[in-house]
Amino acid sequence: MRQALKADRNIHVVVGLIALIAAIALLIFIPDLSKDYAAVFATLTGVATLYGVLFTIIEVLRTKAAADLAAAAAKDATSRVRAMYASRDAAECQACIESALRIVDEGGVVPLSVLSRISKIYAGEFADQYEIHASDVRQRILLIESYGAMPPKARTNSTKIKTTLVAMNGHLAAHISRNLSSEKV
Repeated sequence: MRQALKADRNIHVVVGLIALIAAIALLIFIPDLSKDYAAVFATLTGVATLYGVLFTIIEVLRTKAAADLAAAAAKDATSRVRAMYASRDAAECQACIESALRIVDEGGVVPLSVLSRISKIYAGEFADQYEIHASDVRQRILLIESYGAMPPKARTNSTKIKTTLVAMNGHLAAHISRNLSSEKV
């Protein structure tokens, strides 16, 4: 479309030449239009007005094409920014999961703030799947939330949390890879 805008730059000259040739042809082939100065003036102003209307129509079409280009560029930029934020959120969730796994490996209790952040970002990344009650995403988040609801001493003995966190981390990694491979370069 950008090439079409560049190609249309000389269209005004072409339309102007056509209007000039039309004016000369009218004056030559219709003698009544050139019988006195008033008739010649009226003919030339009519042709100039017609040229002005055509000029305006061409400019409106070019402006519409430029606006369409700008809208497409804005849509592309918005898409890239959204993808960038989604990648950042997914990376943050992975970092929280890895932190939680380290704490679990050391025999500690994962803080509720870390669990909350994992649940929030993970649910946001897979919002469509979270809405399905029987989905793996929903089950993982429910397990994280139930782990957080346990008393701290009971959390240290939980065995399912580690496998859930590892599954979530793998799921996020696959999700990030898919998003990066489908992103336009």
